[in-house]
Amino acid sequence: MNTQFTGSGYTAISPTLQYSYDVNLPWRCQLSTAFVFKKKAIFGLDYEQVNYSGIFFAPALDFTQENAFVDSAFGLCHIAKLGFEYRFEGLYARLGYQFQSSPFFSLQQPSFYNHIFSGGVGWQLRKWITVDGSFALHHREGRQAIFEGYGDLAPAPVLQQNLLFQVSATLFF
Repeated sequence: MNTQFTGSGYTAISPTLQYSYDVNLPWRCQLSTAFVFKKKAIFGLDYEQVNYSGIFFAPALDFTQENAFVDSAFGLCHIAKLGFEYRFEGLYARLGYQFQSSPFFSLQQPSFYNHIFSGGVGWQLRKWITVDGSFALHHREGRQAIFEGYGDLAPAPVLQQNLLFQVSATLFF
Protein backbone atom coordinates (compact mmCIF):
# COMPACT_ATOMS: atom_id res chain seq x y z
CA MET A 1 0.00 0.00 0.00
CA ASN A 2 1.35 3.42 -0.94
CA THR A 3 0.05 6.66 0.52
CA GLN A 4 1.07 10.13 -0.58
CA PHE A 5 -0.19 13.51 0.57
CA THR A 6 0.25 16.15 -2.10
CA GLY A 7 2.19 19.24 -1.09
CA SER A 8 3.66 17.90 2.14
CA GLY A 9 6.13 15.37 0.76
CA TYR A 10 4.73 12.64 3.01
CA THR A 11 4.91 9.03 1.79
CA ALA A 12 4.11 5.80 3.62
CA ILE A 13 4.69 2.35 2.13
CA SER A 14 3.37 -0.83 3.72
CA PRO A 15 4.54 -4.23 2.36
CA THR A 16 1.76 -5.97 4.32
CA LEU A 17 -1.00 -3.75 2.89
CA GLN A 18 -1.87 -2.48 6.37
CA TYR A 19 -1.88 1.09 7.53
CA SER A 20 -2.89 1.18 11.16
CA TYR A 21 -2.65 3.54 14.09
CA ASP A 22 -4.26 3.95 17.49
CA VAL A 23 -6.53 6.79 18.54
CA ASN A 24 -6.87 7.52 22.23
CA LEU A 25 -10.22 9.20 22.81
CA PRO A 26 -10.88 11.90 25.42
CA TRP A 27 -11.66 11.04 29.00
CA ARG A 28 -15.07 11.80 30.44
CA CYS A 29 -16.21 12.35 33.97
CA GLN A 30 -19.93 12.36 34.77
CA LEU A 31 -21.86 13.00 37.98
CA SER A 32 -25.62 12.42 38.22
CA THR A 33 -28.24 12.66 40.90
CA ALA A 34 -32.01 12.49 41.06
CA PHE A 35 -34.63 13.24 43.69
CA VAL A 36 -38.09 11.68 43.86
CA PHE A 37 -40.86 13.63 45.61
CA LYS A 38 -43.81 11.63 46.99
CA LYS A 39 -43.84 9.33 43.94
CA LYS A 40 -45.34 12.22 41.95
CA ALA A 41 -42.31 14.17 40.76
CA ILE A 42 -38.67 13.59 39.88
CA PHE A 43 -35.83 16.09 39.51
CA GLY A 44 -32.58 15.08 37.82
CA LEU A 45 -29.24 16.84 37.58
CA ASP A 46 -26.27 15.71 35.45
CA TYR A 47 -22.83 17.21 34.98
CA GLU A 48 -20.26 15.93 32.50
CA GLN A 49 -16.75 17.09 31.74
CA VAL A 50 -14.89 15.97 28.60
CA ASN A 51 -11.21 16.71 27.95
CA TYR A 52 -10.90 16.85 24.16
CA SER A 53 -7.20 17.80 24.39
CA GLY A 54 -6.68 14.18 25.47
CA ILE A 55 -7.22 12.90 21.91
CA PHE A 56 -3.93 11.32 20.90
CA PHE A 57 -2.78 9.47 17.77
CA ALA A 58 -0.13 6.76 18.21
CA PRO A 59 2.28 4.88 17.63
CA ALA A 60 2.92 3.39 14.16
CA LEU A 61 3.32 6.74 12.43
CA ASP A 62 4.71 10.06 13.49
CA PHE A 63 1.64 12.10 14.48
CA THR A 64 3.58 14.91 16.16
CA GLN A 65 1.91 17.67 14.15
CA GLU A 66 -1.59 16.25 14.56
CA ASN A 67 -1.17 15.76 18.31
CA ALA A 68 0.25 19.30 18.68
CA PHE A 69 -2.78 20.70 16.80
CA VAL A 70 -5.21 18.81 19.06
CA ASP A 71 -3.40 20.09 22.17
CA SER A 72 -3.49 23.69 20.95
CA ALA A 73 -7.05 23.77 19.57
CA PHE A 74 -9.10 21.69 22.00
CA GLY A 75 -9.77 21.85 25.71
CA LEU A 76 -12.35 21.01 28.34
CA CYS A 77 -16.03 20.85 27.49
CA HIS A 78 -18.65 21.19 30.22
CA ILE A 79 -22.16 19.76 29.89
CA ALA A 80 -24.89 20.37 32.47
CA LYS A 81 -28.42 18.96 32.31
CA LEU A 82 -31.49 19.63 34.45
CA GLY A 83 -34.76 17.76 34.17
CA PHE A 84 -38.09 17.73 35.95
CA GLU A 85 -41.14 15.50 35.51
CA TYR A 86 -44.46 15.62 37.34
CA ARG A 87 -47.13 12.92 37.21
CA PHE A 88 -50.82 13.64 37.58
CA GLU A 89 -53.35 10.78 37.34
CA GLY A 90 -52.58 9.59 33.81
CA LEU A 91 -50.76 12.70 32.66
CA TYR A 92 -46.99 13.29 32.70
CA ALA A 93 -45.46 16.75 32.22
CA ARG A 94 -41.72 17.31 31.87
CA LEU A 95 -39.26 20.15 31.38
CA GLY A 96 -35.54 20.08 30.69
CA TYR A 97 -32.50 22.23 30.05
CA GLN A 98 -29.01 21.43 28.76
CA PHE A 99 -25.91 23.61 28.52
CA GLN A 100 -22.79 22.60 26.58
CA SER A 101 -19.64 24.68 26.33
CA SER A 102 -17.30 24.69 23.36
CA PRO A 103 -14.38 22.24 23.23
CA PHE A 104 -12.41 24.74 21.10
CA PHE A 105 -10.21 27.48 22.52
CA SER A 106 -8.32 28.53 19.42
CA LEU A 107 -9.45 31.82 17.81
CA GLN A 108 -9.47 30.24 14.35
CA GLN A 109 -11.80 27.46 15.53
CA PRO A 110 -15.46 28.22 16.23
CA SER A 111 -16.17 28.85 19.90
CA PHE A 112 -19.78 28.15 20.78
CA TYR A 113 -22.27 27.45 23.53
CA ASN A 114 -25.33 25.26 23.16
CA HIS A 115 -28.50 25.83 25.17
CA ILE A 116 -31.32 23.31 24.75
CA PHE A 117 -34.74 23.86 26.31
CA SER A 118 -37.21 20.98 26.15
CA GLY A 119 -40.62 19.99 27.40
CA GLY A 120 -43.31 17.48 26.85
CA VAL A 121 -46.60 15.98 27.89
CA GLY A 122 -47.55 12.33 27.94
CA TRP A 123 -50.96 10.85 28.51
CA GLN A 124 -51.54 7.21 29.38
CA LEU A 125 -54.93 6.31 27.94
CA ARG A 126 -54.85 2.67 29.04
CA LYS A 127 -52.13 0.44 30.43
CA TRP A 128 -50.95 -0.29 26.91
CA ILE A 129 -51.69 2.97 25.04
CA THR A 130 -49.78 6.23 25.59
CA VAL A 131 -49.76 9.46 23.58
CA ASP A 132 -46.77 11.75 23.93
CA GLY A 133 -45.82 15.17 22.56
CA SER A 134 -42.57 17.03 23.03
CA PHE A 135 -40.59 20.05 21.86
CA ALA A 136 -36.98 21.15 21.96
CA LEU A 137 -35.50 24.56 21.28
CA HIS A 138 -31.79 24.49 20.42
CA HIS A 139 -29.99 27.82 20.75
CA ARG A 140 -26.40 27.82 19.57
CA GLU A 141 -24.34 30.95 20.07
CA GLY A 142 -20.72 31.35 19.15
CA ARG A 143 -17.88 33.46 17.88
CA GLN A 144 -15.52 32.63 15.06
CA ALA A 145 -12.78 34.54 13.26
CA ILE A 146 -13.57 34.36 9.56
CA PHE A 147 -10.00 35.09 8.43
CA GLU A 148 -6.51 35.06 9.89
CA GLY A 149 -4.89 38.23 11.13
CA TYR A 150 -1.90 39.98 9.60
CA GLY A 151 1.13 40.45 11.80
CA ASP A 152 -0.03 41.71 15.19
CA LEU A 153 -3.55 42.46 13.94
CA ALA A 154 -6.14 39.95 15.04
CA PRO A 155 -9.56 39.87 13.37
CA ALA A 156 -12.68 40.57 15.39
CA PRO A 157 -14.67 37.36 15.77
CA VAL A 158 -18.11 37.20 14.18
CA LEU A 159 -21.09 36.43 16.43
CA GLN A 160 -23.25 33.60 15.10
CA GLN A 161 -26.61 32.58 16.54
CA ASN A 162 -28.67 29.62 15.37
CA LEU A 163 -32.11 28.52 16.53
CA LEU A 164 -33.66 25.13 15.84
CA PHE A 165 -37.14 24.19 17.02
CA GLN A 166 -38.20 20.52 17.04
CA VAL A 167 -41.64 19.08 17.73
CA SER A 168 -42.49 15.40 17.95
CA ALA A 169 -45.57 13.31 18.66
CA THR A 170 -45.52 9.62 19.52
CA LEU A 171 -48.16 6.95 19.97
CA PHE A 172 -47.12 3.92 22.04
CA PHE A 173 -49.14 0.74 22.00
